[in-house]
Amino acid sequence: MNKFNELIEIFPWNENFCLGIFQIDEQHKKLIDLLNALASGIVYKTTPHDLNHLFNELADYAVYHFQTEETIWQQTLPGDAWGTGHKQSHESFVSDLLRLKTDETNKPLQDVLEEVLSFLTHWLAFHILGSDKRMAKVVLAVQSGKSPKEAKRQAEQEMLGATEVLVNTVLAMYDMISNRTLQLMKEIVERQKAEQNAHALIQRNQLLMESTPEGIHVMDARGNIIEANDAFCRHLGYTQTEVLQLSIFDFQVGISPDQLQDSISEVLNGHAQFESLHRRKDGTLVDVEVIINGVELGDQRCLFALSRDISERKEAQELITNLAFYDALTQLPNRRMLDDRLEQAMVASKRTGCYGALMFLDLDNFKPLNDEFGHVVGDLLLIEAASRISRCVRETDTVARFGGDEFVVMLGMLDGDKTISMVQAGTVAEKIRISLEEPYLLTISQNGKTSKAVEHLCTSSIGIAFFLGNEVLAEDIIKSADIAMYQAKAAGRNSIKLYQAD
Repeated sequence: MNKFNELIEIFPWNENFCLGIFQIDEQHKKLIDLLNALASGIVYKTTPHDLNHLFNELADYAVYHFQTEETIWQQTLPGDAWGTGHKQSHESFVSDLLRLKTDETNKPLQDVLEEVLSFLTHWLAFHILGSDKRMAKVVLAVQSGKSPKEAKRQAEQEMLGATEVLVNTVLAMYDMISNRTLQLMKEIVERQKAEQNAHALIQRNQLLMESTPEGIHVMDARGNIIEANDAFCRHLGYTQTEVLQLSIFDFQVGISPDQLQDSISEVLNGHAQFESLHRRKDGTLVDVEVIINGVELGDQRCLFALSRDISERKEAQELITNLAFYDALTQLPNRRMLDDRLEQAMVASKRTGCYGALMFLDLDNFKPLNDEFGHVVGDLLLIEAASRISRCVRETDTVARFGGDEFVVMLGMLDGDKTISMVQAGTVAEKIRISLEEPYLLTISQNGKTSKAVEHLCTSSIGIAFFLGNEVLAEDIIKSADIAMYQAKAAGRNSIKLYQAD
């Protein structure tokens, strides 16, 4: 397959691509090998005939691979809607690929194939990490004995939230390789064919290093910096002279000599991509994304490293996570995170044989406060109530705001005996009830200058439901606790009721 001087790994195999189905994983590796061969042909400008042959071989193998996936799915879940959607994505891929290939009549073949290469890279990353991974999870779950419905539910739960971040991370790496490194390699190959001059190659790399906004540094096999661009110096806060006195231990956080030697030995003849922390000259730490490639400069193997400050991206991801999983007012977990933690607690309960309990709390005298003083004062009470509840439970338990003046407390890992677990949960519930009935002293501003203290009494009604294992749906547990809470209200409020099934 490889007629070229060196195979360009524009799309290196990533362990995240492993689905756990041997036949599919092997075929994915074959697809990626063909993709890399096509990239190598573009870099080394092989003949149009060879490039056409590689393209046709890749397209034919993709169709063969799709048939394999669809057969496995049909055998596992015949007639399922997911399978139909998966097949449609395959058909869409083939039509899009053929449409791109028809541009060959209007553009140079090399330009067309570079567009095809970008399309294939993105499509494979999205498809393998998204649709294929979901399919594999369902197939493996069914093969392990789960029902199709349970297998699909489990697959959706496991894929929730992780896929987008993973795909974006992988594509960010491949975009950098395809948009920069591929172009650089093509330039290097052309210069090597024309001059075979290492000194000229170093000069060309130097120009690239100084023109890119990313920090670039070159290290020898011992981790000492032998070259760095201005962006890297600014990134660490050192001058050029100071940077050339540094080794990787001076700025890379959390790496030991043994780890360094293992990492260098691995990367010298390959590449690596990871997130890490850099320590600046003033001692501050910064989150970075690093891509390292082994290169040959003159007569020695070196490490060519590109680092990018991702502090803002990290902060944005953290903000997005907070908005998605936490209540903006109380900073407690919201309904979405509660559902996730409850599912985890149910699985843990099945594994350990210990009961768990879920409490549904409603504040009894909250509405009059809102009606008299407005939502600003009501929000102050909700924040204080959230704080009081949180102080009554263990760090391993979960306190969530369900909505309005409703809160949910989940206690995991109680006793294996239900009677003892009821006593344990009842003790915590009583502690919460007593804490919440204490007077609230709320300070509010008037006219933006003076402040006023509002004292308010607000008790709670608490319903408790227990669970053991995950045979019952999480929503049914919440519903049971909610029913018990209304029974507590009906009994006079400021009380606790345990859910009793009819």
